[in-house]
Amino acid sequence: MKRIVNMLIRLVVYRVIGKFINQKMNDRQRKNK
Repeated sequence: MKRIVNMLIRLVVYRVIGKFINQKMNDRQRKNK
């Protein structure tokens, strides 16, 4: 049970971090243009 919960938490965290990074990269590209 604990392993599955840890895997799910990691998946969610990585997705949130990925979205956050994508937003920052998009903002930089817009500013450069």
